[in-house]
Amino acid sequence: LDLWMKAVCFAATFTANMTVMFPAPFFSMHAKQCCGASDTLIGVAFAVNPLAQIVSTPLWSLLLPRLGRPLCAISGLLLLTLGSVIFAFGNSMPVFMLGRLVQGAGFQGVLVASVALLMEKSSNLDADMGVFELFVGFGFMVGPAVGGVLYPLVGFTMAVLPSALLAAVATLFAALVL
Repeated sequence: LDLWMKAVCFAATFTANMTVMFPAPFFSMHAKQCCGASDTLIGVAFAVNPLAQIVSTPLWSLLLPRLGRPLCAISGLLLLTLGSVIFAFGNSMPVFMLGRLVQGAGFQGVLVASVALLMEKSSNLDADMGVFELFVGFGFMVGPAVGGVLYPLVGFTMAVLPSALLAAVATLFAALVL
């Protein structure tokens, strides 16, 4: 059970980090073309994601003891999936920002619950946190690389949807294992 729980935490963390970074190489160009967005507004669209992370952290911390770590991880992944779908089908800056807000709240739920699960269940926390951080970095690296390859080939929506699909698969994996 310990190995499966770790696998879920690491996969969810990778997915969350990859998903929020997916549009980094192409969103500014897309927002200018589709919405005539200014650089400032594009910056705000990126900034609302970490803002949602900051604001939602205390909420997730309150929910952990009430709902349990597994349900919080699954809920975070569901929000991450929903936010990615909203973002993928967005056609205005307010919709893009809504998608990024929902992604950010889900992202933080995944991270808070994953760290809490590792701290509670790990028999070797030092090593497990090292691996956890490896998946954080790997997600931040893979997201923009994959997004940057997909965007010119398939366009905005189809370049973002794989991250939503991966988040949905991670949600299912977490629901089956946790």
